[in-house]
Amino acid sequence: MIFWQIFMANFMANLLGYGGGPATIPLLEHEVVARYGWFTTSQYSEMVALGNGLPGPIATKLAGYIGYAQGGNTGFSHCSFCFCRSLADNAYCTIRIII
Repeated sequence: MIFWQIFMANFMANLLGYGGGPATIPLLEHEVVARYGWFTTSQYSEMVALGNGLPGPIATKLAGYIGYAQGGNTGFSHCSFCFCRSLADNAYCTIRIII
């Protein structure tokens, strides 16, 4: 059950967070702090600060850490998949709107 929750938390935040990491951060916070209670607001803020200090997209790093913290290597895999899947869905929708 935890893997499905990990998947849905990241998938919904990344699917609805159209605009990259800055748009995804508050949506992901709502999912992991308020909805599932996996982290406190303080812990989440520290994750965001650490993610900003590392190179690369922040949403990818947050999803990977949340998945690993909650479900180990399998949770990390689920988060990586749902992050890439939601990016593909957003790209498809954008292309359909333009065409």
